[in-house]
Amino acid sequence: MTEHLEVERTYDVPEVFTLPDLASLDVVASVDEPREHHLVAEYHDTADRRLMRASTALRRRTGGSDAGWHLKTAVPTGRLEVHRPLGRTAKPPAAVRGLVAARTAGAPLRPLATIETHRTVRVLRGDGGEPLAEVCHDVVTATLPSTENASGVERQWTELEVELVDGSEDLLDEVEPLLLSAGASVSPWPSKLWRALEVTDDTDSPDVDDTAGGVVTAHVAALVDELAGWDAGVRRKVPGSVHKARVAVRRLRSILAAYRRLLDREVTDPVRAELKWMAGLLGDARDDEVLRALLVELLDAQPPDSVRGPARRQLTRHLSARERTHGKELRDALSSERHATLWAALHRLAEEPPLTDKADRDPESELAKAIKKQFRRVDKARDRLAALDPGPGRDTALHELRKAEKRLRYTVEVAVPTYGKPAERMVERCKRFQEYAGELHDDQVALGLLRSIADEAGDDDVFTVGHLHGVLLARIDAAWTEADREIGRLEAPKPRAKLT
Repeated sequence: MTEHLEVERTYDVPEVFTLPDLASLDVVASVDEPREHHLVAEYHDTADRRLMRASTALRRRTGGSDAGWHLKTAVPTGRLEVHRPLGRTAKPPAAVRGLVAARTAGAPLRPLATIETHRTVRVLRGDGGEPLAEVCHDVVTATLPSTENASGVERQWTELEVELVDGSEDLLDEVEPLLLSAGASVSPWPSKLWRALEVTDDTDSPDVDDTAGGVVTAHVAALVDELAGWDAGVRRKVPGSVHKARVAVRRLRSILAAYRRLLDREVTDPVRAELKWMAGLLGDARDDEVLRALLVELLDAQPPDSVRGPARRQLTRHLSARERTHGKELRDALSSERHATLWAALHRLAEEPPLTDKADRDPESELAKAIKKQFRRVDKARDRLAALDPGPGRDTALHELRKAEKRLRYTVEVAVPTYGKPAERMVERCKRFQEYAGELHDDQVALGLLRSIADEAGDDDVFTVGHLHGVLLARIDAAWTEADREIGRLEAPKPRAKLT
């Protein structure tokens, strides 16, 4: 499977169109002779067009230099295009189906439209002969399949695409005036498929629901969409995706819990339970990533005479075994019926929120009630921590305070559009505490792993593991000092008063 981020612009052109001299641009050294291709693309989607509604396109293309399965989808880092070989059947490959599983939520894919394109391609090159962009002149025929209610439809048009290869977006800005002066116009259609189906891109902002329920559900819908993007990243093993997906899941769980007055618990509680299941799987995988980075960095930082025997190999063996186990559990979950059912529930939650009779109230008063409740949770957790002496019980209490702070932070994040700066400052205050407490927690988990390794280590390994154990204990003592300082800052009454 290959993939890249697609950057292109599309223009409508008349049937007879003469391309301007693009070699006249300073950055373009030459323009290749035109090459012609005959392309046939069959687009697939669910019956209710879930992929289209998520700005995602899945097609099977024959002809040209990039024949195969193409997936174009929005991800949190940009717009992703994935290519996969054609294979032996007309059914989308499992790897591609997996990347859209969060969007389809278990619904089957089926042909949606067939688009036939006679394409003329010219490559714009730089001084070193490198390809900067491709200019594609397309004569398009789209055919829609017959349905029970309508016979097949055929539509035709001509367009021009300019897609970057190794050039910068500045090149697109320079090419556009030449094309417009030659008779082209910026296309109003997001894609060929949307044009074939005559689905317009509604750029008008939707009516803002300024009720308490509207504020919360808008935040939930945005998180569901974000999580779908990270789901694809987890499957592609994009660095950081497991962490981002885990955070999005935690945010959703916290918001559904904090705003129970506005959302029907009979609907949201089962979703929260399934999100907890997914958070656990993502958490195990994320902990493995953190442990490997932490312990390898720690080992590399030690003086040579402190590292004896095959300590690095011993650490790697333990970490790899954990990663294999947790990786398989996560992969199995992502391809399970349970995962598809969860996504169906999340989409329903975003599209048809189960609002209570309190949801149409003023947002400031309702958000304040939820935030005040989370402050009380934090205070109780902090008081429990303050009453304990150093030891395992206090470590557990700090972890509970950290979880309470996270829920407070995610609850306040929903209120940022309503409260502005006071909410932003409280979110930043919570984040600082979580950073210190999180690093301390990571060191404590690493400490437990070292103890497990020591149980089966040889003499030299025991020496190294013991040395690392001592280093971590010192770090944990220092981290407690920083965490205590941040806990004191959380007690400041002024920021609280502005939110409650």
